Amino acid sequence: MKKQNIIMSLASGYSYSQLKPFIDTLYSSGYTGKFILFVSNITKEALNSLERRGITLIHYSDNYPYLPNNPEIPSNIVDQSKEVLSPNSLRYILYYLYLKNAGSEQIDRIMFSDIRDVIFQKNPFDYNYKPGLYCFLEDADTKIKDEKHNSFWIQHGFGPEELSKIGHNTICCSGVTIGDYVSIIDYLEKMINHIIKLKNVGGLDQGIHNYLIYNNKLDSLNLINDDEGPITTLSYFKNFNKVLFHNGSIINKSGQPVNIVHQYDRNLSLLRKYYFKGYINQLINISKRNVLEIRLFARIWNSIRS
Repeated sequence: MKKQNIIMSLASGYSYSQLKPFIDTLYSSGYTGKFILFVSNITKEALNSLERRGITLIHYSDNYPYLPNNPEIPSNIVDQSKEVLSPNSLRYILYYLYLKNAGSEQIDRIMFSDIRDVIFQKNPFDYNYKPGLYCFLEDADTKIKDEKHNSFWIQHGFGPEELSKIGHNTICCSGVTIGDYVSIIDYLEKMINHIIKLKNVGGLDQGIHNYLIYNNKLDSLNLINDDEGPITTLSYFKNFNKVLFHNGSIINKSGQPVNIVHQYDRNLSLLRKYYFKGYINQLINISKRNVLEIRLFARIWNSIRS
């Protein structure tokens, strides 16, 4: 049997309209592999819509043992005292359980992906991937030590000495990771080893991800610069003048359309195109912030005048 590619993601508490941009653009890209989605706190309407798209849905619990209907969960994978993990961290355990049970015989490459803020312009596997693990950097102008969330995750998980040691490096995003079966399993085991030991906070997975990368803990690592490969990340600190468009598509520095656009919702024109409800909500939030700023300025001005 021919091996197939697999995409794995997790959705907790999302509506179908929030997931639809990912799903619509994925299948319009020509992707024909398997899409496995772990779900929790999803409405019946959303579940029905997902099932109609042919997505493999696996229901999980927020509490240990997470997959209560699966008797094959190895008891030594997780610390049972951690009954609740953030979805960002828990997904790695769920991915590992599935892949170890599935085995490597029918799997070619695997992609882990965020789901709410990702869209596709091309088949995500339509790229000259070599054996190994592929991780993707964010904008090079902002380093780990300069970004409040990423610096916190490193310091929280590994201490101020570690932040001082690796803080000068470019942030590597954990939102999308791609690799062959052997490299992915190695990556997951090393991620989980820290997830089960560290005090859990939302987003800690990216801190662990960067710790492993910049301490050379990952075998066969391919580290790809932002806008130099198949993905662009539109992080809030990235100057949007760097985002290159051609014929309506975002392109990389080689002039090729990128396969994957991560955090597309940071760009209002893309948000309007792919998720209009989210676009309206964002406009409302911007208007509210502007009103608050005007009121603050008026108070300051009046205090100066008086």
